[in-house]
Amino acid sequence: SWEDGIAKNLWGTTGVVNGTTYQWGLPIGSLLDKRLTKLGKSQPDLNASLFQDISWKSLGLSFLLSGQWGAQIYNQTRAFACRDYRCAEADQAGKADSAKKPVSYYGGAGVYARNENNSWFVENGDFVKLREVSLRYTMEENDLPSFVGKVGLSRASINFTGRNVKTWTDYRGFDPEVGSSDLLGSANVARIDEYFYPNFRSLGIDVELTF
Repeated sequence: SWEDGIAKNLWGTTGVVNGTTYQWGLPIGSLLDKRLTKLGKSQPDLNASLFQDISWKSLGLSFLLSGQWGAQIYNQTRAFACRDYRCAEADQAGKADSAKKPVSYYGGAGVYARNENNSWFVENGDFVKLREVSLRYTMEENDLPSFVGKVGLSRASINFTGRNVKTWTDYRGFDPEVGSSDLLGSANVARIDEYFYPNFRSLGIDVELTF
């Protein structure tokens, strides 16, 4: 059984199957007749957005949600981490002996596969983002202090805004909206996460004065 590695001292041993020698318990790579093998798809099945604008008396709230479903991302950043035994799955702390792997399982010729693209690092790229949110407070001329009217100010608004505020996703990288423009000319098509900067979160305040 694959769970007997420590119990029966099998790690580091070899076995022969159909004339081929294998390292016990280590991943076995597979290519279909050495042809191109599909690992995932970068094009989503669905993109959707929802915008809502709500006003009540002097207060206003607007927000934009957007989501994407059905595409995969190749997490090259995680692959590089496994090369150095620093990916999360290489941490064996807290695992039962039956589930523990040696470090060679993840680096080198293991799941890292000497930097060959492989299905271990293909991840679900589904996400929902709070793309933008805005909270505003508006004072009309009658609400303004009397001395303000002397300068001709008829309306004042203060607006708190946030962009890329929150992302809901099972993707293990920093941001599911990543890609390499070096491949196929578009980051939207080449969904490869290779130490790219994620989309920044920004917060701001603006004041609008109407005379």
